[in-house]
Amino acid sequence: MISPLKKSILAIMLGASVTTVLITGCKKKKQDNFDAVSAIDKITQNQYKIIDQFKEKNYTGYVTESKQGGEPVIFYADNTNRALFYGTLFNEKGDNLTQQYIDQNIKPAQAKKILDNIGETTSFLIGQQDASHQIYFIGEPNCSMCHKFYLMLKPYIDSGKLSVRWIMTAFLRQDSMGKAAAILQSENPAEMLNIDESKFDTKTEEGSIKPLDDDKISEKTSAALKANLAFMSKHNIRGTPTIFYRDSNGQPMIIDGVPDEKIETLLKGIGKLSQVSEQTKPVVAPTEEHNQSQIKPEK
Repeated sequence: MISPLKKSILAIMLGASVTTVLITGCKKKKQDNFDAVSAIDKITQNQYKIIDQFKEKNYTGYVTESKQGGEPVIFYADNTNRALFYGTLFNEKGDNLTQQYIDQNIKPAQAKKILDNIGETTSFLIGQQDASHQIYFIGEPNCSMCHKFYLMLKPYIDSGKLSVRWIMTAFLRQDSMGKAAAILQSENPAEMLNIDESKFDTKTEEGSIKPLDDDKISEKTSAALKANLAFMSKHNIRGTPTIFYRDSNGQPMIIDGVPDEKIETLLKGIGKLSQVSEQTKPVVAPTEEHNQSQIKPEK
């Protein structure tokens, strides 16, 4: 939220309602029009830039991005060019028009940027490398929602239909780093993750494996986990679980959290990753001096 913006009016557009609507604060006469681009610069103190725009029947949407990073914010200008606001738009049927635009336009662009830079992360493979459905999964050893999602995916991994490239992070609990390191430094990270998840304590929201002591965590492992976390921050990934993949048409996609739809339905829309990623081999780390498998950027 940008502090200079003041909640001064709640506007109702024709056929749509708006929540958290903010007026521009421009000191203009009622009959005067204002330039939306200039108004956005003014109310954001020139801290946001317009990266896209779209035209609808009653308004124009301006997709903006903070120059310091962060999630995109959509501003709306009505067709009279007398009001500029932001918030969540709903039509008369109760459909969330803002979320529809985010899902159709912003999220695919975010997923593409993530896949283009995936070589900045460290991961390990779960399942068969040539599975017909392939995803990246950002997870955490003490994440209860990751645990839930993992159990939903596991039958499809075991059947050979799905492969998962697991990007491990550590941030939820004090022992998360030790548990994440124990998984990455094991001889079989995929099997160690399965142990962590199979006996996960849902009441205390804790993975089951014993964390490594700080002095047992290699510098390479520590650096890899920190880099994975930095990758989340850089690409505005808000938490775990988050998955990203290419759909059956090759379009980059991202899902935050556990999806509402059935896994069978979800899998129908998931294709293979690029040829470069398909060649990524599982991490095998029998000693502290192992080299983590780096996923190469997608082409």
